[in-house]
Amino acid sequence: TASGVSANWRPTRTGYLVLARVPRTLLGGPELREFALDVIVNETAPGRERRRGQLVLSGARDESVYLRGDRQDPSRLLPMRIADE
Repeated sequence: TASGVSANWRPTRTGYLVLARVPRTLLGGPELREFALDVIVNETAPGRERRRGQLVLSGARDESVYLRGDRQDPSRLLPMRIADE
């Protein structure tokens, strides 16, 4: 977990809402305007040998998901743009 990073989520009528805060210093500084991002949740539970759930922001609609963690294919990352404040 990087210092200063926080995230919350809640279900909505059509899916999920995720609010994440990442300090610009972790992304490259205040001049940064664009970056790529993915969110991968891979849940484990006490007493279970296998993972219980997987959620991938970049999606895998109609395909199987094999989570590669930090080896996620960069072409699957979602382009993000920082709006003027």
